[in-house]
Amino acid sequence: MIFNRGFSFIESLIAMAILVTTGLSTLTFYRYLEIERANLSLLLQASMLAKSAISQLQQVNTNFICASGNTISFENIEDCTIPTINSPFRLRIETNKSLVFSSPSGHDVNFVKMIKVFVNWQDRRGQSQELILPTSVSIFSNLL
Repeated sequence: MIFNRGFSFIESLIAMAILVTTGLSTLTFYRYLEIERANLSLLLQASMLAKSAISQLQQVNTNFICASGNTISFENIEDCTIPTINSPFRLRIETNKSLVFSSPSGHDVNFVKMIKVFVNWQDRRGQSQELILPTSVSIFSNLL
């Protein structure tokens, strides 16, 4: 005679193993989501820093005083960066290319600089990340 009184011990162990496996995978996935959320937050902060640097570069030929204490000009544009002391980010500006106009009198005039703004930081996993935003600045920017 067979009695139907519930689950056997083996069936209960299998059900518990399935529940534990699903619970652990959910916790692992949650941990992964938290790390990615923190990394996305760092990426957004780096993007805002790069955009602020580009906005500052667009102030060429105005009375804007950069962090070095000088008025920003076309010649010293790479030196005018936003200070990142006590920040997880490092900002650098490099001139990628200059467009030069050769006048008939033989004078070469730089009138556009192609600039790349680099922002570096360490993410939550300790890996180095870099954001690069290209921009261009003209010698005629902000002149009326």
